[in-house]
Amino acid sequence: MEMVTDAGDVLRVSDNQLSKLLGKAQRHHVSEWRHGKRGMSQKFTARLNKLLVLRIRGQPVSTWDEIDWDEGIAYIYERSGSGRKDRRYPVATGRGLRSG
Repeated sequence: MEMVTDAGDVLRVSDNQLSKLLGKAQRHHVSEWRHGKRGMSQKFTARLNKLLVLRIRGQPVSTWDEIDWDEGIAYIYERSGSGRKDRRYPVATGRGLRSG
């Protein structure tokens, strides 16, 4: 789907990061959406649209690691030298991050 390809370019994120930002989407689902092998559900389409709006409004979406869509909180992870996720820190909150 062209929308997923364009969104990845606009958001400046990989398929793996996009899957984490969208919530419980699997990385291979993003690839399948991109290549038209699977359609996006309304939930993930709405979340993708919200991410695009947040990016257009100047939010640094590409720096985020995860979003808790139920709580409306974006997180980044502090990683140790081995790359392991040690702690997560909230970096953005608000209604714009809430989704059904």
